[in-house]
Amino acid sequence: MRVALFALGGTISVAGGTPRLTGEQITAQVPGLDALGARIDVQDVQAVPSSGLTFTDVLDVVAAAPRAVAEGAAAVVVTQGTDTLEETAFLADLVWPHAERWSRCRRSFRRSV
Repeated sequence: MRVALFALGGTISVAGGTPRLTGEQITAQVPGLDALGARIDVQDVQAVPSSGLTFTDVLDVVAAAPRAVAEGAAAVVVTQGTDTLEETAFLADLVWPHAERWSRCRRSFRRSV
C-alpha cells in the first residue's frame, strides 16, 4: 500500500528543542510502521508553527491530495500542529469537491496505514 504524507510542521515536528523534524524523521519515529510494508511518500510542504500556515498552504495540500490518490496513493495523511488543526480541517472541508470525505478526525498515523 502507498500512503502520501504531507508534512506542514507544527507541534508534531518539534522534538526536544531541535530544529523542526522533516516528514521522513517523523515517520521514522512511529514504532512498527516499517513492519506494515506501506510505502510512505513524504512531501514536506512547510516547516512552520501551525499558526504560521496560510490559506494558500492549506489549499495547496487540498489540491495535492487527489493528485496523490490519482497517482496511486491509497490514503493521504496530513501532519501539522494542534493550534490550528480545527481551522485547517474546516477550510479543507469547505473546499473539498470530492465524494470521498475529508476526515476531520485526529488519529494515530500508524492506525491510518
